[in-house]
Amino acid sequence: MSSDISTNRDFAEYLASAFKQVDWPIPPYLTLGFLGPLAKAINDAPEDEKLAIMREKLAGAYTAQYLAAMYLDRYSRISYVKDFSRQIDESIRTYFCGYTFNAVTGLLPVIEGIIRKMAAGQNRDIGQGTKRLNDELHALVDRELQSPAGYGERLVLLEAFRDFVRDRLLQNTDRYVGLNEFNRHGILHGIFEDFGQAVNFLRLITLLDLLCFSIGLIGGGVSMFAPAPTPESTKLAAVYATLCSFHDSITA
Repeated sequence: MSSDISTNRDFAEYLASAFKQVDWPIPPYLTLGFLGPLAKAINDAPEDEKLAIMREKLAGAYTAQYLAAMYLDRYSRISYVKDFSRQIDESIRTYFCGYTFNAVTGLLPVIEGIIRKMAAGQNRDIGQGTKRLNDELHALVDRELQSPAGYGERLVLLEAFRDFVRDRLLQNTDRYVGLNEFNRHGILHGIFEDFGQAVNFLRLITLLDLLCFSIGLIGGGVSMFAPAPTPESTKLAAVYATLCSFHDSITA
């Protein structure tokens, strides 16, 4: 991709527009060689096929190996995120066991908890409710806008993240019009009944990765690229894959 910031922003806006059609922010850590063709496939597909394309491609990206490497290199090490490492690991294992309702309800509070810890880390009190959670994501956007080293594509990514959380995840349930019942209040208050789909777990992984990415922007020390497999992550991936194989064997 060109080093020109305006060009980078144009391409990021292309990605954001495509993924918004299927209620998805821009996933970080995945290559442009993956995201660009995916965005084109979504744009070109009939309306009733767009979400299936996103679900299939993200399931193929968020593999046992990917999640194991992310868990060991990011989820269990990064400030604020590592405080929830056990819940994250158990949710991943539950997902591979095929229990997607519990995988979603296990990971959903983690997203909120990380944002709260980020706020506390910046000496901001956002209270006990959810109204001010999105203020923290807006602060990430403002920080990038004011940074002398700000990048257009990063700004678009953060804007899409903020808007998705505001308009879908934290939207008032009475006004929610998104896909797959992906709404914090509808899920945790027992209003929605069909939210336990694998696609919603994949959405939560994208949000978790965006938080890892954002924390890296604030504090540094976190690579902007996905971690490479290691012997340790390969062993953990094998555990995840075994759980998936066990689930497939008992449901066949």
